Amino acid sequence: MNLITILEIFLAAVIGGVVLMVEIGRRIAIRRQSSTSTGTSAIVGYCFGLMSLLLAFTFYGAASRFDIRRDLIVEEANAIGTAYRNMDLLPLEAQPRLKEMLREYVHTRLETYQKILDPKGFKALLDQTAALQNEIWQEAVAGGHATGTPTAQLLLLPSLTQMFDLATTRTAALEAHPPYTVTVLLVLSVLVSSLLAGYELQARGRHSRMYRACYILVLAAALVVITDYEYPRLGLARISVYDKIIEHALDDMK
Repeated sequence: MNLITILEIFLAAVIGGVVLMVEIGRRIAIRRQSSTSTGTSAIVGYCFGLMSLLLAFTFYGAASRFDIRRDLIVEEANAIGTAYRNMDLLPLEAQPRLKEMLREYVHTRLETYQKILDPKGFKALLDQTAALQNEIWQEAVAGGHATGTPTAQLLLLPSLTQMFDLATTRTAALEAHPPYTVTVLLVLSVLVSSLLAGYELQARGRHSRMYRACYILVLAAALVVITDYEYPRLGLARISVYDKIIEHALDDMK
């Protein structure tokens, strides 16, 4: 079972729970046949306030992480281009092999994020990336010593370090998600608020069905968008379109 299937099941379960809790709340209201007291309205307000706060913070966090992951792709592409250009400082005989290794490295980086749904393949490509980083570094150090001047090492090695660091940062950013406790609290608040919404909306009489449908639709849309931002390589908001920036950097290496 891959991550997309798990997310789809999770979203379907939560949205189904929302529909169920709204219906349960409605049936409780029909059975009780009592008006809402001021104290009850205050409790409903507190629950909806907590749910709204959690939804807002979760959406903001997911959108911020989306922007960070997108910006890291651009930064890595820039770092790759800078490292490639700095290789011109090495002796001519050292450049072809090192540039070919860098092209292979960039190919691996692009392939890594195409294997996001294959944990074993993703891990294998990360290991391959680490091995290529070590080989490129050793070759660059040797080429820098061959120049007889520190200029190549002062410019090339820092650019390679930045390129390697950004690869690690992107991997860490990919795994950055809210703590499970926050997700559990959000789901709990959504379900409890849905129960109270069903109870409260029953008082609307003949218009209650429309209000319930609007509540469920808007809440479901919010949850889908948050999940989409949180996992940008799996949903509709695909961050993979920004991989073209690295592809352009690879094209410039020819």
